[in-house]
Amino acid sequence: MFGAFQLQAGSRLLQPFVTQKAKSLFGYLVTHAGREHSRESLAEMLWPERPPANARRSLHTALWQIRSNFKENGLNPDEILDVAGANVSWMEAPDKWLDVSEFEQACALDQPDRLEGAIRLYRGPFLENIYDDWCIESRYQLELKYCWALERLAQTYYSTGNFQPALDTALRLIHTNPLREDAHALVMQAYYQLGNRPAAIAQYAALQNILFEQLRIGTSNETRALYEMILSETLPVRYATGSFRIDNHVQPRRVAENQPIERLLLARPCAGVTRARLEAVLRQGKAIIENIPGVEWVSVGIAASPGSAYPCFVRIVFRNFQTIQAYESNPYKTAYDRDVWRPSIAEQVVTDYILSEQGPGFFPEN
Repeated sequence: MFGAFQLQAGSRLLQPFVTQKAKSLFGYLVTHAGREHSRESLAEMLWPERPPANARRSLHTALWQIRSNFKENGLNPDEILDVAGANVSWMEAPDKWLDVSEFEQACALDQPDRLEGAIRLYRGPFLENIYDDWCIESRYQLELKYCWALERLAQTYYSTGNFQPALDTALRLIHTNPLREDAHALVMQAYYQLGNRPAAIAQYAALQNILFEQLRIGTSNETRALYEMILSETLPVRYATGSFRIDNHVQPRRVAENQPIERLLLARPCAGVTRARLEAVLRQGKAIIENIPGVEWVSVGIAASPGSAYPCFVRIVFRNFQTIQAYESNPYKTAYDRDVWRPSIAEQVVTDYILSEQGPGFFPEN
């Protein structure tokens, strides 16, 4: 019922109803399947402005339209809708499929694959253009669940290094609710991790405009801090799942003395080290290395991992082979090894590579 009706009985998909009131009544009965509703309460709910006798006649007409729709689709209305006596009810049956029920069950399970399915089912607001009180409330609650599913899924994608799906999902959340500052922040981070820093900066500007135009407020301190990290490029870089592999058997390449050279420190921290702690360690190490003469560029990052030990890396670009030799004997290097890596890193693999034509970003392959 998201947007248009999607009620399926067996292999048959029901068509929309011709009147809005029949559609509203049908939606109410289906989403409250198995319950008995008095005719008086249904008439008062859907036609509150009419005298009771007129409202009852309108209810009778709407029920007739619903039953006629069933017959036109080859269904027996007596097996679906119980209208005998003073009460009306939708009869539950295992062969009837309803997108709303499937959506709510998928959200309740809170599993990534089920949340993906729930999001696919949501094709628009619940019973759009129906403005009865019961429908407005249901529409609001279902939209809240949809936004919650988008948020959960986007965060799951991001935390596991699937930055493009995280970006796409967070953008869908913004499309549904443009005032969700947390969604804008996630979009900024995803753009940054995907290497699109200008888009991350533009997203912050868009958020500022939206908040000011609609609420006359500014962004939160947390979002401003994120923006400043993106501007200064101090937000730790994380690479997508599978973007590099740690290989303890990679052999260093022979490099010419006057060529830029890249050193990769691929490491796996000791189990139990939190991601926050590891990020702090990497930032500290980056600051130390940047002070060493001959270092042109430093980048740090953490790869996604389902376990408790997160693979991480430090990439250092040196001016030439002589500067990397000077780096080895520099006291900052000793401090880096002792104060930064030692408390948190179990293994290190140090390999040297000629800087690729595409710039920093070459990773060893098995």
